[in-house]
Amino acid sequence: MKNVKGSSRRFSYRSLFPTVCVLAVLLPFVFMRTAFLALEGANKCSSIHCLGRRFLIGEDSALTLRDEFRRVLTQVEGQTINERLVNAESFDQLVEEVIANRHDVQTFVLKVKTLLLKLDRKARREKLQGQIYRHFASIGIPRSIHCLCLRLAEEYSTNALARRPLPPPAMAPRLTDNSLYHFVIISDNVMATYVVISSTVKNFLFPKHTVFHVITDKKTCAPMHAWFALNPVYPAVIEIKGLHQFDWPLGADPQLLEILDIARHSYGRGGHDRDLVYSYDAGSHLGASPLDHIKIFLPELFPKLRKVVFLDEDVVVQRDLSRLWTIDLHDKVVGAIEMCGDEHHQVRPRKLGDYLNFSNTVVYEKFNSERYAWVIGVNVFDLEAWRDTNITRTYHYWLKLNLETGLKLWRLGTLPPVLLAFEGHVHVMDPQWHVMGLGYQSNIDQKIVDNAAVIHFNGPAKPWLEIGFPEYRSLWTRYVNYSNEFIQSCIIA
Repeated sequence: MKNVKGSSRRFSYRSLFPTVCVLAVLLPFVFMRTAFLALEGANKCSSIHCLGRRFLIGEDSALTLRDEFRRVLTQVEGQTINERLVNAESFDQLVEEVIANRHDVQTFVLKVKTLLLKLDRKARREKLQGQIYRHFASIGIPRSIHCLCLRLAEEYSTNALARRPLPPPAMAPRLTDNSLYHFVIISDNVMATYVVISSTVKNFLFPKHTVFHVITDKKTCAPMHAWFALNPVYPAVIEIKGLHQFDWPLGADPQLLEILDIARHSYGRGGHDRDLVYSYDAGSHLGASPLDHIKIFLPELFPKLRKVVFLDEDVVVQRDLSRLWTIDLHDKVVGAIEMCGDEHHQVRPRKLGDYLNFSNTVVYEKFNSERYAWVIGVNVFDLEAWRDTNITRTYHYWLKLNLETGLKLWRLGTLPPVLLAFEGHVHVMDPQWHVMGLGYQSNIDQKIVDNAAVIHFNGPAKPWLEIGFPEYRSLWTRYVNYSNEFIQSCIIA
């Protein structure tokens, strides 16, 4: 009997020792695992039941929930609900709404999908709205420049010197002398025009042989004339003419009036939100002003000239431009650079497909969407070659067709119809003549800017506006005479 009891006691001691060893190994592991789970997901999994499930199974309900969402997403694919039924303006509000109304998973997923579509549409609309406001800021006249125009208009009416002929009668024959270098500038901005002319003359190899033909509108004609009469840019010859002062050839005037009428229709109808997503190109001229279209009549405006260089009002000339007259246009009408987005442009490429609506069969059948667009800003026009074409009539044709098709052939602006009218008449020039994009972005390589013959502030950020890039403003302001009494009195910065 003693032997049996002793043997049983020895057996218990033997079995207890391994048990203690196993517990000594497992208990620290259990403690560490529990502590880790508690720290990792105290907020997400605070119940003992949840912790037990994660400890025992090694996962929580996240995988199950994920599978459920995947199943529901498959079910609601292609389904939508009325946006008006989703009152939430944010995801947090939507979650509160779902909890309060005890929606099922499918309704929740549908509402999330609808909210995302709603927010995406709102973001697109507000981005477009910002582009439009930025455009209007770019074409607006700052108070200081408006002040300058008013002061100059008053000076024109009271000061005989401000009304003296431009150019002086003795220099008038130079206006039609084809041995000279003729520039055309179309602008209603006095200071911008002055900067273009001053920078051109300062860097020109033969400044005594330069002639500038400035075309402006009726309201700006007197201030523009007064400025250059009182502040001549020697030794250049400068002519200031308003549209009302030209002797229009028979037939040109009615055609111009119809073009302007079409432009007014385009401007008025292009303002609807449903049309703007396609039809608006931020930073471009909408085409409501006569000055936006007058360049298409250059051969009629200057019937005695053979070749001219067109300079936009938002350019600054940094190099001699006399070599532009030696470029062989190869029987083309206009010399221009393409917007191919190379190292010289430093802006994204622009192709015809970016401006024209190639879903329209008329456009699709006649043009190539992959062709690079060319830019207006620094252009050589062979007026003799132009007179032998039907470019002006083609321009008129496309404007009328665009109006008849509901303004859906191109984005609002003046460049698209020019691209259409001059198709096949463009000679591509070396891009170093013209570096553009200074009104769109501020990260262009400074060496490229410094080496450019002409820099172009195309885009909304004009250097005379507050929204202009500070990095480039000095390139424009260096040609502004801040000691001038009119500039000082109007506080032009």
